[in-house]
Amino acid sequence: MAGILHRLIACSDVWYIAPKDSVDDVLKALIEVLPLPDSLQRPALLQALLTREDQMSTAIGNSIAIPHVRRTMPLSLASSLVIPAYLFKPVDWKAPDGLPVHTCFLILAANEQEHLEILADIARYAANEDFSDFIRTMPTKDELLAWFERNDPMHGK
Repeated sequence: MAGILHRLIACSDVWYIAPKDSVDDVLKALIEVLPLPDSLQRPALLQALLTREDQMSTAIGNSIAIPHVRRTMPLSLASSLVIPAYLFKPVDWKAPDGLPVHTCFLILAANEQEHLEILADIARYAANEDFSDFIRTMPTKDELLAWFERNDPMHGK
């Protein structure tokens, strides 16, 4: 059985973000093109993400950020969504290790349980130096999924 991160990325796309100068600009770019249900308003989602960043940076180190809302909003999502996004120009995201962010995993969770599972999965991978080195190459969706299949101890169980 594939991990939740593998499963959700398999259902989405990998995005490449043109150079932006700030966290706010990156989040605006992501939200502008995100496939959302009609019941979810882009301005409200953007404001929730920006508020979350104001409370505490979602950068987790190793040049990775995981923008998400603090608590699961009533998102009206049938399923959770994770969008890997590579930044052509790394952005200062106030990371604990001081490194600028080059990769984001935008998270919209359908419920609290999946929200926590996704965060845990990404944190586990972000702490893995092999994954950090690999993600810096801006892999395609297929390359990213293949990496998970080769390296995830949960894959195939």
